[in-house]
Amino acid sequence: MTMPAPLLAVDAVTRAYPLPRPHPLAPRPRRQAVAGVSLSLAAGESLGVVGESGCGKSTLARLVTALERPEAGRVRIAGVDPHALGKADLRRLRRRVQMVFQDPMGSLDPRWPVARVVAEPLAGLAPEVARTDRRRRVTAALAAVGLGADALDRYPHQFSGGQRQRIAIARALVTDPDLVVADEPVSALDVSVQAQVLNLFLDLRTRRGLALLFISHDLDVVRHVTERVLVMVQGHAVETGPTVDVLARPAHPHTTALKAAVPRLAAAWEGRTRRHHAAAPPSPAGMPAEAGGGCVYRARCPWAVARCRTEAPALAPVAPDRVAACHRAPEVLASASG
Repeated sequence: MTMPAPLLAVDAVTRAYPLPRPHPLAPRPRRQAVAGVSLSLAAGESLGVVGESGCGKSTLARLVTALERPEAGRVRIAGVDPHALGKADLRRLRRRVQMVFQDPMGSLDPRWPVARVVAEPLAGLAPEVARTDRRRRVTAALAAVGLGADALDRYPHQFSGGQRQRIAIARALVTDPDLVVADEPVSALDVSVQAQVLNLFLDLRTRRGLALLFISHDLDVVRHVTERVLVMVQGHAVETGPTVDVLARPAHPHTTALKAAVPRLAAAWEGRTRRHHAAAPPSPAGMPAEAGGGCVYRARCPWAVARCRTEAPALAPVAPDRVAACHRAPEVLASASG
């Protein structure tokens, strides 16, 4: 029996950005934001992409949603390369993939009432929808996120931060997408409000059968809303697998460091040796543009050995349905189990 094609297939995508020249005659250096990352997402499935600030996860989100074109590799949505489409076909495809951004105030036009804000994707991607039907769809999208029709004629500044993020989610839902890409959607919210928005994502997935690509720097947040997780370091995917398994027994040193930075997750390690479980790593923003040979994480890794300086590890199986890019992954995994 032939397996259905995934809703989203990302094949070894790469994206780099130019940096300022150190002096006028020098060649312009480039910083690799995403380096050969692959992933797939089935209809109705949820995947978390987690990593520290500057690791490339937001760039990956822009590649997935066709807001940017990869320099190498390919993105396919329902088997179609969006960059191979004409404008009309691309508009139709974009209806199926919508994005929720980190800062709702930055993504909601303060001059527009909520009715116009939420209807914006319909105007741009589905201009054939009649104005009367737009109002109905907007009202239904707001109802789906727990907001009533009284919100239609109010403005974004009249709502709380959590309510504004609900409006942003309603805007993503109004085209009835198959996939929602959420880029740090709760990081700007208070902890109590975060829980409400995370529960909303869970409810929407259950009721609407949405696929969800959820991007965050917080493993604890990802644990609540995703079935699988992909961990990134400096543009590279270094570990992926079922979320519960990866968080219970990390196989990459960076995953252990991210876990140690979350008190509720780190508490499970109390009473066992943590010699190799480093504290939260520094941001890679100041790291060199070119990592050179070897593992990109080696300079910060407590497990690093001589081989790590010269040989970049490839993603390899470490357990059922799990891969990690670390020469010492079996030892890291055993340490997490100890």
